[in-house]
Amino acid sequence: MNARLSAYLELEWLMLKLDDEASEAADSIRDLMDPLWYSLSESDRAYLDSRDFAKAVHGASITLHAGRALFCTPVSPRSVPLPTGPIKHWNEAA
Repeated sequence: MNARLSAYLELEWLMLKLDDEASEAADSIRDLMDPLWYSLSESDRAYLDSRDFAKAVHGASITLHAGRALFCTPVSPRSVPLPTGPIKHWNEAA
């Protein structure tokens, strides 16, 4: 991760935290983020645009990055037959 992307993510975190508190400072931070956004590479901006966010409702008010894997279709586990007799050389495999 490069320094600009790291700085953008840190400012974004601070902005979201202040946004949750309805602070006017969140708007000021948003304004500071604009030039930084345009200085990011296209791939960095594409990464930031592709993120999904999920908000925790219970407990502390936090915002979590939720990647696409969180919303993927579950797959059923494959069926593996259990051995019927003693397992030989198990201690070598462990």
